Amino acid sequence: MFEIWSSTIVQATFHRSDVHSQGTRELVSVVQGSIKVPVGSETMTLHAGKAAASLPI
Repeated sequence: MFEIWSSTIVQATFHRSDVHSQGTRELVSVVQGSIKVPVGSETMTLHAGKAAASLPI
């Protein structure tokens, strides 16, 4: 399965998603500002122009 989502996140907003299906990969790309992305026990901070990808589950 392949999905594309584009979201505008307002400052100080938190979004939690459901657990993804087996084999899912995820890519987060920041166009403007920065975002903190918690993954498990770690948190990544991504700034404009940066991206992060997850490995398949």
